[in-house]
Amino acid sequence: MWKMMVVEDESIVRIGMRHMIDWESYGVKWELEASNGAEALSLLEDRTVDIVMTDIRMPVMDGIELIKKLKTLYPDIRIILVSSYNDFAYVQEALRLGVVDYLHKPTMTKQEIVSSMQRVIDKLEQTERGMENKQQDPKSNLQSLLTTITNDREIESEREDDEESILRASLFREGYWIAVIRLEPSDSSAELAGKVGKSLFPSVQSLIEGYAAKAEGSILIGREDSEIIWLLPSKAIEDSGKMEDMLSDIRRMVMNLLHVSIICGSSGIHQQHQRIRMAYNEAITKMSERSLGIHQTIRLAKEYVDLHFRQEISLSDCARHVHVSSGYLSRLFTKELGMNFSDYVTRKKLDQARYLLSHTAMRIQSISEEVGYSNAHYFSKQFKEYTGMTPSEFRRV
Repeated sequence: MWKMMVVEDESIVRIGMRHMIDWESYGVKWELEASNGAEALSLLEDRTVDIVMTDIRMPVMDGIELIKKLKTLYPDIRIILVSSYNDFAYVQEALRLGVVDYLHKPTMTKQEIVSSMQRVIDKLEQTERGMENKQQDPKSNLQSLLTTITNDREIESEREDDEESILRASLFREGYWIAVIRLEPSDSSAELAGKVGKSLFPSVQSLIEGYAAKAEGSILIGREDSEIIWLLPSKAIEDSGKMEDMLSDIRRMVMNLLHVSIICGSSGIHQQHQRIRMAYNEAITKMSERSLGIHQTIRLAKEYVDLHFRQEISLSDCARHVHVSSGYLSRLFTKELGMNFSDYVTRKKLDQARYLLSHTAMRIQSISEEVGYSNAHYFSKQFKEYTGMTPSEFRRV
């Protein structure tokens, strides 16, 4: 039985979560609960737990500070973050610190909590099995092979035999897909793009790991803080259309939570007698071909919004500027950026407002006008929906 601690300052929420789920039926014992991070650490001096589920906003010591302490003092504890706030900065920081999953308190369902807990249990069981089983694990061996192959290193003949035997295993007998996922190059300098990639890549990888866990047999590796390679059995995906839908879901998820764009490419189905390198190269080629046309259009559209977001601009205005139809541009925004054109413009306005609130002493009314809102009350309402705080609260943080 895995032991869990819940850290939440609202007692009614703790009570609700305790009784919402029959925890022991999932192999989890509700061992401890605390109302803030400091109390949680005090309890852990005498007791042990395997899992901590913690809120972000709490008195005395908040969730982010608690996570930092736990990672230092109790690195084997697995952590789930629960928050009422949509501010991606908190989520990004928590993912970077190594939490296993994130739940949005106002909308989380029993099934989402159970799924999140199952992912934690999977990680605990994987650790428990230990390194002695690693060499006997075909997925682990294949992960090592993927790293070797995609780094353009030659494979020794016995490793080639290993590759064949692994891919003949029941999981991959009917073939496999490979998808390649990269951070979209920044529109600014290469130096800045590198910094953005290194800081956000762990967060992106953590989110995609959670998504990939839904597909049986998925194998995921990250390369050089810049690329994620995802191999999965063909039986997990019915056809290329389903694969594209899955990659589109991932793009939307990463954009909505971390505010960065990713580019993806996938191979067709390859059989076990074909080498992984071939599938990897095919995915890279498709990603490059797709990137040339689509990302040029998106880049020009984003540049147009960057220049004109303070004004009243429409989808048709932007479509005329980049020489495509409104319908095509609308679909492109939704598929590539995970939001429609109007939401992208709103996000641009509110991101600029966040910057001005943090770096200037401008009045809120003036900031509202500066980013294109004629109604300060409506601006404040949208700002709170976006960040979880009013402009005044955001400035004080």
